[in-house]
Amino acid sequence: MKRDMDVIRGLMLKLEALPVNGHAILTVGPYDKEIAVAGASVDQIAYHLGLLYNGGFLDSPGQPFLSGQIPFRGLSCVGHDLIDAIRDDDVWQKTKTQAEKFGSWTVDILLAAAKAVVKAKFKAVTGLDI
Repeated sequence: MKRDMDVIRGLMLKLEALPVNGHAILTVGPYDKEIAVAGASVDQIAYHLGLLYNGGFLDSPGQPFLSGQIPFRGLSCVGHDLIDAIRDDDVWQKTKTQAEKFGSWTVDILLAAAKAVVKAKFKAVTGLDI
């Protein structure tokens, strides 16, 4: 299965919105309606949830269960950095357009491209060059 960054983004937005407080631990899995992403199959959700877990984007205190459920306490710091960079629809579309011109990208390149788009937008709004 190919990695789909639209599914990653949608899944991370859903995971971030889950009502996890403090030290509570939920389990999330591909069949949970709360994390369903429009247009993505259960198999795609399972695969991409695994990618997020293995990539260190989730604060997951434990190992995934054979059922595909993953212990979940929230997003990790890196997970928050990624979703904060690509949350805005306009930033996401511009980032994808730039990445697609290149033909392929890693999460690191995608994050760097998103940060560049955010910086340009920040400068346009504030006049500050960061």
